[in-house]
Amino acid sequence: MKLPAFSFCLIITLVLMAAHSGSAAVALIPVQSITAHHRGDNDSPGDGSLVRLVNGAGINQVNPNDISTWTHGTGWQNGWQGANGSTTVPLGTGWVVLDFGSVQTYMESLYLWNVNESTGTVDRGVQDFNIWYADSPTVAPPPATTTQTAYDFNSGGWTQLGGTNTLAQGVGNAPILPSGSFDLTGIPSAQYIGLEFLSNYGSTFRVGLAEIAVTVPEPGRAILLFLGAAGLVLRRRR
Repeated sequence: MKLPAFSFCLIITLVLMAAHSGSAAVALIPVQSITAHHRGDNDSPGDGSLVRLVNGAGINQVNPNDISTWTHGTGWQNGWQGANGSTTVPLGTGWVVLDFGSVQTYMESLYLWNVNESTGTVDRGVQDFNIWYADSPTVAPPPATTTQTAYDFNSGGWTQLGGTNTLAQGVGNAPILPSGSFDLTGIPSAQYIGLEFLSNYGSTFRVGLAEIAVTVPEPGRAILLFLGAAGLVLRRRR
């Protein structure tokens, strides 16, 4: 069945009208659950717990339409740090796994804000890390407890995205912009995003982050993706 030309033009018109109807705030993928090698200072949703990594606590949306302007404060309560230094998790390492609750097919970027406590303990921040993704891990990541628990991303179902990444260190005396942003467009689909910490900035006590956010494509990019898919369908139906 061939799609009438006027129908395709109408679709394009409606999409473009929606795109120009006004600027929308940054679209984030909600995290349904989160686990890690250690629970942090308290069980969620307490101060310094895992959920504080993904609920926007401590974030100031300077420009709601531009996540690169968002800052995170210096309060330890609004971030997470898991203990390290045991024999099960080597010094300066650990992991975090985000579960979106369903498979996502359009992801744009991963934004990370590093540990940025006003007490100056920025050596606990993540330095080198790997990004992993999965639709369905063979071995489910264990729940976070007061005991450090190792997790092997080579256990099955996971794919590493690119090579090893480095995250900038926090400053500790003022709110910080994102410490790093990482392209996720190479991920075809994923329900889970895993961060494997390889090192921190020197602490043998803890390793952690202040905030994590995953964005979906901005409206302009979404339109291009839609038009490209629609054009492909038209070509196939001719």
